[in-house]
Formats: sequence, structure tokens, C-alpha cells
Amino acid sequence: MRFLILTENLKKVLNKLLLFLSVILILFSGKIVNFIYEDIDSRWSLMLNLYRFVFLTLLYVCRDTIISYIGVLIYKISFYLLINNFIDRYFGLTTFSWNDYLTILLIIIEIYLYKNK
Repeated sequence: MRFLILTENLKKVLNKLLLFLSVILILFSGKIVNFIYEDIDSRWSLMLNLYRFVFLTLLYVCRDTIISYIGVLIYKISFYLLINNFIDRYFGLTTFSWNDYLTILLIIIEIYLYKNK
């Protein structure tokens, strides 16, 4: 029982830390990108990837509220699709790739588990 209490407290602390990191990345992403790159196109690409990453982390932090509105299955499927989009954009994948196969497999497994639950 004590272990469950510790893990719940740890989850709350990690969620707050992740939320803080996301807000810091949103506020200072321009400064971070300008410090790293000289090229305008590289800056723009990295900033978009940072925004996508922050959006995913915010969705993860606010998952309890989102799940109460749309349900567990739809949340998981949409989260898998957003991660797929992030990986495609980050690596510049434009065709059907390993990432898409993995996403489809995960969605099929989630639907199968949801139906047999």
C-alpha cells in the first residue's frame, strides 16, 4: 500500500516537472533555436519540432482530463497517431514506412484489447 502512495506522489511530481519543462520550452524555444543554429531553415524546422514535442507532452500531462471527455480508446489512438506524425516530420519520412506499420499494429492491438475487455 505504501508503494502505491509513493508511486502516485511520484507521478504527480513528474507531471508537474513535465508541465514546467513544457512551459519553459514554449517560452524560450526561440532563444534556444537561435543559440543552436545560424541557418534560418534549420531554426524554423527545430522550432516546429519543439512545438510538436511540447504539444505531445501537454497532452500526456493533461491525459486524465482529456480521457474524461473523449474516452480511453480514442485518446490512445489519437496519441499514437500524433506520435507517428511527430516521428514522420522529425525524420522527414514522406512515404509509408516502419513507423506507420508500427502505429497501425499498435492501434489494432488497442482495439482488440478494448473489445475483449
